[in-house]
Amino acid sequence: MGEAGVSRFVIARVLGHVDSSMTGIYDRHAYAAEKRRALETLARKVGEIIGQPKTAIVVALR
Repeated sequence: MGEAGVSRFVIARVLGHVDSSMTGIYDRHAYAAEKRRALETLARKVGEIIGQPKTAIVVALR
């Protein structure tokens, strides 16, 4: 994701890493939109690597 331009901060949130700094303790934002964009970026990047078109269908899992 870093190669695709996703910030290390967002990558850490996607991976579930916890920020134990003072700011991290008080920052309760879930960063859902940022994580979604990061994972969509990753899906496009993987699709490019394996040769799928950029418009490949992504199925939401629950």
